[in-house]
Amino acid sequence: AQLARKPDLIKVWGIGSGPEGSARVRDITRAVAAVARPAGVRVAVHATDLDIAEAALDGGADVLVHSVENAPLTPEFIAKLNARKVVYVTTLMVHEGYRDAFLGKPDLMAIER
Repeated sequence: AQLARKPDLIKVWGIGSGPEGSARVRDITRAVAAVARPAGVRVAVHATDLDIAEAALDGGADVLVHSVENAPLTPEFIAKLNARKVVYVTTLMVHEGYRDAFLGKPDLMAIER
């Protein structure tokens, strides 16, 4: 349904943690990629745990959004990112903007507008 809107990417988020969550991330990412990629749309995955980020890579993610917070990145993980040319987007602040966003009063910079 989202492809009709011609998005630049589709973001997968909020789909679990631990071994069961990792399997779910891999499977959902794979399913989204199977539909999005033929349409020329990249798949981004919200991945703040290393096991989730690895599962997203295994599922075919094109972009990993937010920094892995729970463990150092391994050389193998970095090699996989580089080999697949996956974009790894670091995030310095997330939670600080939630209050403003939920209140509908975000303090946006000119470039964000």
